[in-house]
Amino acid sequence: DGAATIFVATPEGPATRVALSDDYLYLRPHWSHDGRAILAIRARRREDGTGAQQALRIAWPAGTVEVLESLGDRVSDVREADGGRQWIVGEQSANAVRLLRVDPLTPGASERLPLPLVSEFQVHGNLLAFTQPELEGITLCTLPALQCEPLRVPIAEHNRFDWVLTANALWYRAGTTPDALVRYDFAQRAVTWRSAFAPTAFGRSFAVRPDGRVLLVAREGPLAIDLMLAPRVIRKAQPVAHK
Repeated sequence: DGAATIFVATPEGPATRVALSDDYLYLRPHWSHDGRAILAIRARRREDGTGAQQALRIAWPAGTVEVLESLGDRVSDVREADGGRQWIVGEQSANAVRLLRVDPLTPGASERLPLPLVSEFQVHGNLLAFTQPELEGITLCTLPALQCEPLRVPIAEHNRFDWVLTANALWYRAGTTPDALVRYDFAQRAVTWRSAFAPTAFGRSFAVRPDGRVLLVAREGPLAIDLMLAPRVIRKAQPVAHK
């Protein structure tokens, strides 16, 4: 509806707008591991021109908002790991993100993960995947050991938002002509499914149910142009006085 806020809905039901302050822009909402809360980022430009981004935990359906202030005001995203017993937090560093591991019971203490700076990251169960600035491909790691392996998949800056991590596969929009939606299987280390019914909306525009059996795809609707007939107004010229 033109507002940068968060809505909750089921595929069959109406959308409910989460009651949040209009003073912020809300980014990257996703469900907690237990499905009882929404984790998101709120952003606001300060008067001095600097930006602040803080993590939120929104209890649902109560709608109560907890600002995770101990994580700081440069948070790009926060993801639950180990069944919700850990947080993987992205902290902004110039044009990239450093990854931290945080215990939710003691959120003031954080551990910098021995990983390079990333551009995007996702967590699913004991899997962590991330992209790096100006590099093509995805790095897949297991938690907590951080055993990592690069995957040669065509994900780069142009489609950095267009991928989803699940328990046994990586789903992404491939920039072919036309675009395709692709499933890369971890066990086979190969593409095992491809569909021409790809998302066409801007940004992260598809989601995958955890079991991989249902996809939600956002596609732009057809362009609609309203034509209106307006009356032609003819103004009579007024005489101009000369001295």
